[in-house]
Amino acid sequence: MLKQLMEHKDLLLAFTGIVSALTALISGIVGPFVAYRIAKNQIKSTLVSQNRVKWIEELRKDIATFSETQYSLIHQRIEIAEAIKNDAKNEEIEELKKIYKSDVGKANLAATLIRLKLNPKEKIVSELLEKIDEMIKITSNTNRYTKENIDIANTYRFDIEDLSLILLKSEWEKTKRLH
Repeated sequence: MLKQLMEHKDLLLAFTGIVSALTALISGIVGPFVAYRIAKNQIKSTLVSQNRVKWIEELRKDIATFSETQYSLIHQRIEIAEAIKNDAKNEEIEELKKIYKSDVGKANLAATLIRLKLNPKEKIVSELLEKIDEMIKITSNTNRYTKENIDIANTYRFDIEDLSLILLKSEWEKTKRLH
């Protein structure tokens, strides 16, 4: 048998060379392709994560702006009512109303930015947007300012903050899973 192998030594060397060349060729093609796919997925994952973090931060700021502005509107409306009750000068009342109107615009802008960043088909989002809409109805309409409505508005504000915390935490968890 050894004699037969020695007779085909050249053939065996050629076969070994061909196998080695094919192995090198395959690993030369497949290796970089696999490395490229891995790098591409890592870059995509990193980019998506970075954009999600930025989106979450912007959403958080919009929610904070909305909440702060709504809080301010509630207290401004009380201040306007007290100024009218105490026979304040018309200029003072008009200045308070001007500030109030400006803050209504800020609140509406923040609500719009929140709405544009979210998917209303998600349950938590639809609940959040519903509370935001109800809050705007109360604080945008000066005729709706009663003690009861102010209490309701404060409750909505706390509900909005609670729902926002749940939503932001959920989105953060999704972002962490991308890595």
